[in-house]
Amino acid sequence: MGKLQELHRKYFFKKHPTVPEIAYPARKFSQKDANSLTKSIVEFITFRGGVAYRINNQGTWDAKRKVRRKGVTRKGVPDIDATFEGRAIKIEVKVGKDRMSDAQIKLKDQLEAAGALYFIAKDFDSFYEWFCEIFGEGDL
Repeated sequence: MGKLQELHRKYFFKKHPTVPEIAYPARKFSQKDANSLTKSIVEFITFRGGVAYRINNQGTWDAKRKVRRKGVTRKGVPDIDATFEGRAIKIEVKVGKDRMSDAQIKLKDQLEAAGALYFIAKDFDSFYEWFCEIFGEGDL
């Protein structure tokens, strides 16, 4: 995750030009699991100037009633919803042997047909390469 740390450092000093080098709050980024990779991608899009957020589409346990409540989002909704330079970006995070469900594949096709960019992120480097191919490396 060296590339993301380098990009974060540039972003930080651009945003806080008067902060001395020694005061840089070093960040550790990871892609060891889906949660870590999701956080890294959301943060990257945000410090590139876009808007990104994680969509939590899990159900929850209701301890009082001792039942599992279904999530309120549509089946197949991607993990990350983002907008960058006016483009809708949908990102599904799949780490390890995780695969897309039929509902996810169907919604992916619908989103792409509607004009959204869609990416299946298995690691940060492939996501970064895809992102830069579309939007360029840009200045932080």
